Order: sequence, then structure tokens, then C-alpha cells
Amino acid sequence: MSSVQEAAEAQKTLGNEEFNEKNFDKAVECYSEVLGKWDLAEQDAQECVKRNPQFAKGYHRLANAQQQLGRKQQAIETLKTAQSTATDPEKVPGIKKLLRQLNQELAPKSAPTGGRQVPMHIAKELQELQPQFQKIQRELEQIEAKLAAYTRQKKRLALVEREVADLPEGTRTFRSIGKMFLQTDREDNAASMKQEEKNVDDQVASLEARKNYLNRQKQSVQDNITELLAQCT
Repeated sequence: MSSVQEAAEAQKTLGNEEFNEKNFDKAVECYSEVLGKWDLAEQDAQECVKRNPQFAKGYHRLANAQQQLGRKQQAIETLKTAQSTATDPEKVPGIKKLLRQLNQELAPKSAPTGGRQVPMHIAKELQELQPQFQKIQRELEQIEAKLAAYTRQKKRLALVEREVADLPEGTRTFRSIGKMFLQTDREDNAASMKQEEKNVDDQVASLEARKNYLNRQKQSVQDNITELLAQCT
């Protein structure tokens, strides 16, 4: 096995471990890296058999990469080519073993047993869902931060409103406008704070609506992920 294949196998094992621990985000990251490594392994093996069509181990490496990338039928054809074209293919026992395994996997069969494994074609679909999930999650976190800021702002406004209401009628006060302070009477200041409260409420309502929409989108992506993972059980 080449160093690229060994690295891919190690990363896939790590991904399966994270998957079984239900660390789905980390598992998808591992599978994404695996796909890149197997793409490279496939390219290396293709160049190998192109330069030496009689090299049996080259076909075995190519078929192994194709299998890991979810192209099992293509891998079978590669192994059959090895048996008919390569020199002494019987000296590479992995060819027959992998061919037998692939034929068994493509044949109709009963429900699988044993530990859960994530096929690479499913890992690829999970990889495509990952950025959608992460984008939604990031926006939800930003919305939560804004909602928390508006909550603090409303508390501050309520506190200042109470203090202003306790002032004698006609008291001159100051209202902040950016970095400036505008002198105004108590009544105008109170009216200004009422308007600011309304603006905050409008912003909160808009953010809550967006939050609800994103949560529905997030649930949809999670349902897709769950459906894919259910195929591995």
C-alpha cells in the first residue's frame, strides 16, 4: 500500500471513530480529507498503469482508490483488466480478494452486521452538506449575539426611562447622538427613548423571524444528515 493510501486509511479510521462517537462534524471533516487523499491515490495509480500496463500492483492500487471513492463497478473493471493484461496477477493476491469483496458488496444481500462504516459516496454527500450546516450555524450564532445585545439595550433604556421619569418637570437633560450629546427637556428625552425602544423591538422581531427560518433550514439539513447516516446502520 502506498503512503497516500495509508494516510487515507488512517484518516478514514479516525472518521469512523468520530462517527461512532456521534461527533458528526469532526467525522465529516475527516471524510473530506479522505476524499482528497483517495483522489490523489487514484491519479498516482492511473499514471502507474499508464506507464507500465503489465504492473499488477498498479491495477490493485487503482481499484482500491476507486472503491474508496464509491466507484465500485469501475474498480471491478480495473481488476478484471489486471487479470487479463498484467503480468502474473496471481502473484498479487489482493486482486482476487478485492474483486471477490466488490462482487459481494454489489450483490443483493441481507442487512449488514458488525460495526458501522461510512461508505465514501455517503461521506461525499455529508461533505456537501457540511458547509450548509456550518453557514446556518454561524448565522444563528450571530443572531443570538445581536439578540443578547438588544436585550441589554432594552434593560438600559428601561433603567434610564425610570430615572428620567423621576426628574422634576422641565428639567433639562442630555441625549446622546453618536459621540455627541444634545441638550433636551425631560419630555423630549422620554419620547426619544420610547422611539428607540420601538426600534429595538422592530429589530428583535426581524431577527426572531430570521432565526425561526434558519432553525427550519438547520433542521432540514440535520434530517438529511440523519437519513444518510441511517444508511450506515
